[in-house]
Amino acid sequence: MAAGFAPSRPWARSRRRRAFAAGKTALAAAILTATATATAVVVNSITRVESAVTRWPELHDRGLRSRGRPPAPAKLRPFAPCRCGLCAARAVEGGKAGGSSESRRAYFAATFGVLWVGGLWAAGQAVSSLGWDRQLFVQQMQGMADYEQVVAPRKAELFQAALGDRGVGKRIVEVGVGRRSCRTGTNFGYLRQAGASEVIAVEPNQYFVPVATAAARAAGLRLEVKEGTMEALPFATSSVDVLVGTLVLCSVADVARALAEARRVLRPGGRYIFTEHVAAPQGSWLRTAQDIMDPVQQSIAAGCHLVREPLPAITDVFGASCVTSSRWELEGASGQLPNHLLLAPHISGFAEVKM
Repeated sequence: MAAGFAPSRPWARSRRRRAFAAGKTALAAAILTATATATAVVVNSITRVESAVTRWPELHDRGLRSRGRPPAPAKLRPFAPCRCGLCAARAVEGGKAGGSSESRRAYFAATFGVLWVGGLWAAGQAVSSLGWDRQLFVQQMQGMADYEQVVAPRKAELFQAALGDRGVGKRIVEVGVGRRSCRTGTNFGYLRQAGASEVIAVEPNQYFVPVATAAARAAGLRLEVKEGTMEALPFATSSVDVLVGTLVLCSVADVARALAEARRVLRPGGRYIFTEHVAAPQGSWLRTAQDIMDPVQQSIAAGCHLVREPLPAITDVFGASCVTSSRWELEGASGQLPNHLLLAPHISGFAEVKM
């Protein structure tokens, strides 16, 4: 039995799943309706303003005639307010109003994008506040089997270099086990190849436990699950031989504290094995996309950050001479962009505690 988690009856789980699915659908419909309505209002407002601004010369001349003054072309500074007092539009030199059509289209596109990103963020906040984000995260991770296929060669090389066949009799802990096992259980397979027969899992999300248990059984491992987080590992100091954490540092609350905990529980000679998606280089278009989508990602993916750089923190905690790492990127098929583009930049490696 997984420690720290109370079992639930099958009929209760089924009822909760139906309620969760219905509530999620209703919430998504409400958010999308609100976003579409707001978009329509903005589009209508922009259209009306553009129409009024486009007619500025006509309105200006009409105002002059009403005062008995002959119409004259407006020679005002660009975007200076009209001083006739009869229209509120802005003029540009030569009577051409409201700026260029390109600038108005750019303004509309930016407004539209902000509305949709804001709508997604609001939906994520609502899901998180209702406690649905952890269940939704399980479903998201189960749909990333293609990711595991892409990273499998990298991970096979990593575990071979970090462990080889030295897992026999070792006390091995994996943090955030659900993120791996809910897809294909590949970390369990690598640990089994290294000679491990038992793994202790630390997992804060109870919804991952059933799939993690099934994946461990399929890999021929005994699994003990403890409820906890990487920032507060439930182990004594210097009591663990190997600590595995893949795609974990992106979602912890405090990276430095999590790594300090990893260093604390490892025995001298113990190793921390990691693979993490990280931020793209500053100034790149991918980094810009990550910056824009980072708040949304945190809301809908259980606190996952797109723009973290954990490698400097790892070297600070373990020492640069004790860290072996490499940086690489996901690759798409036949030169195409990868399916999980925002997660493309990665680091992987292992850190060893000095004897």
